[in-house]
Order: sequence, then structure tokens, then C-alpha cells
Amino acid sequence: MHASPLAVRPFQRHDVPDVLRLMRGLAIFEGYIDKFGLTEADLVEHGLGDNPRLGVLLAELCGRTVGIAVHYVIPWTYDLKPTLLHVSLNRPRFEDQDMQQIKVLQRPLRV
Repeated sequence: MHASPLAVRPFQRHDVPDVLRLMRGLAIFEGYIDKFGLTEADLVEHGLGDNPRLGVLLAELCGRTVGIAVHYVIPWTYDLKPTLLHVSLNRPRFEDQDMQQIKVLQRPLRV
């Protein structure tokens, strides 16, 4: 088995345009682009500011951004325990082993 060229890491300031592009693409695909109001400044403020309200994991394949997983914590739900929610978006053309690594981003997590 060979090592995959897929890398997953937290997003940084220089990734904001790619993250916004993928989010906008999802809005187009799911039909709510007319209501999409997120800006680069919003991502910086709410994802990279002093008190982040969301996080983004960025998937890169051979140095190219190919997917994101946006995550945020809900302080408590029905069982009074915090839950980490996420929204994943990735391009559809991956080798199976690369997609298996991305699927790790799609598992529900408990904090």
C-alpha cells in the first residue's frame, strides 16, 4: 500500500478564497445561492478570529484544495452533552483510498 497524496489540515488565512469558492459551489448545487451571503471577511472573523465560532478542515490532493469539512460545536442537545456538527464538501473524482481518508471527516463526533 502506498501513501496517499491527500492531506487534511485546519484552514488558514490564505485558504479563505478556496473555502469560500467551495461553499459557494455547494450553495449553487443545492439551490440556495440566492440566499448565500457569506463573505471572506465573515470566514476570517468567525473562523480565524480571537474566538472562533466554526472551524474548517481543508483537504488537499497534490497541493490542490479538493474538499472542506466545516465544523462547529452545539453546546448541548437532548442529552445535555456537546455535539460537534459538520458539513462536508468534496469534489467527486478521487481514487477509492483517497475517498476513504476523506470519509473520516464525515463521521459524527461527540465532544
